[in-house]
Amino acid sequence: MKLELQKLVHATRAMDQTLVVSLITGFLNTELELKENWLGVARLAMTVGCYDLAVKCLHMLDQSKCEDTTIAKQLGMLADCGKDDDAYQSAKQWANKAPTSVAALHITGVFAYQKGELEEAETLLKKVVEKAPLAGEAWHMLSTLQNVIAQPDFQNFISAQTVKFNQLPNNVSKACFLNAMGNVNWLNGDEKSAFVFYEKSANAMRQITNSNAPTTTFNIDANYTKITKVLKDTESDTEQSSFTSNALTSNAFTPVFIMGLPRSGTTLLNNILCSDKGVSSVGETDAFNIACDTVLKKKNSAYDLDTILNCQKVELKAIAKEYERIARELGGTENVCVNKSLNNSHIVLMIQRVFPNAKFIATRRNELENAWSIYKTFFSSNLHWSFDVPSVKRAIQMDNKAIEKLQTIIKIELVELEALKAEPELVLHRVFNSIGLNYENNHTYFHKTPTVVKTASMSQIRQPLNKINTHTFTIPEPFQELYRNL
Repeated sequence: MKLELQKLVHATRAMDQTLVVSLITGFLNTELELKENWLGVARLAMTVGCYDLAVKCLHMLDQSKCEDTTIAKQLGMLADCGKDDDAYQSAKQWANKAPTSVAALHITGVFAYQKGELEEAETLLKKVVEKAPLAGEAWHMLSTLQNVIAQPDFQNFISAQTVKFNQLPNNVSKACFLNAMGNVNWLNGDEKSAFVFYEKSANAMRQITNSNAPTTTFNIDANYTKITKVLKDTESDTEQSSFTSNALTSNAFTPVFIMGLPRSGTTLLNNILCSDKGVSSVGETDAFNIACDTVLKKKNSAYDLDTILNCQKVELKAIAKEYERIARELGGTENVCVNKSLNNSHIVLMIQRVFPNAKFIATRRNELENAWSIYKTFFSSNLHWSFDVPSVKRAIQMDNKAIEKLQTIIKIELVELEALKAEPELVLHRVFNSIGLNYENNHTYFHKTPTVVKTASMSQIRQPLNKINTHTFTIPEPFQELYRNL
């Protein structure tokens, strides 16, 4: 069996989806006793875009024989496979059976938070911190709920944990707690103290991650002529090619790709679009990247300029079909399917080659406000650059320049966050029209739509547009000065 697992790992590294499916199907048919290893097998299935197969692997786990941490991972992966409701219901059942389990309470609280069940999330997460006061992630989630922060008992309780956390070595839990203290001070109007805690949180993360700014894998300026020629050739072929035929993707499948930095309105726009019954979303998944890699048998192929420019039509057709298949497995069940991966602006050229009729929307926000919002928001270590102010500034300026250049060769609908909040009807009419849909007044009630949100904007987008970021506090002067002097 060890040899078979090694074959599976090698097949995954080679992005050989056919062999991966064959091997895993064999494991399932023989009902192997892989125990916790089913998690690893499921992860490999997800790597090659086989989410339904991964779900079958996850169901092979016998929870009665697993530790709490393993069950929590299982449920988290189930949600990552697009089975949010199943994961949530399973977590609730687990929490009812094991009411003293911190892991059960925490994962159920996270799922409730993501689904917008904020009162339930508050109750569960408070139980977590009562049983495990050093659960930094739970403190952080509670600190993003404004009604919780306003409670004097909560403020006293969280402040009393500061000494204990300060004694810990730098780790993610400690960084989460320090960020939570920043949130408490920020929403109480003490910008100076808030900045101190945000700085401590960011410093802790800088100590355990690489905080270099993200970089694009090719220079648009240097390759502008070559890129333009290929895209014009693609455009001239569109009407005659099978890009638009039912043989490529199902009838009327319309992929929409949102581009934008964190905290620039991408999640907000995604949820507004999904308030329409004809729109669904795959969120911030790497569905398109995986489709490219499995077809081309090459990692990060969507970022490689030579691969983008030399891709053959038969390969492009295969990528399109594979992307739709993955999107459907992840819950993209409607004809208009939104993808809001933060990497979309880096892979837009490959997207345009695969889907010449794709719709692109870019969000933008006031630079200084966007920078401050990124810096004070606790992201996962995958966004390591967000913990370093110079890297944040480089990322914003790089993204703005890329979008401006891309707009000269690709049709991109630009949405300014400030304009969206000030004149939602005017902006949304334009946005919905750009993707072939009609704007309706009920779209402004997006915050009441029962969608699952898994980004740092989880609590904010549960509010009406006119309630989002309405506080009157100023950006701390030390941050403004630091940013201006870079």
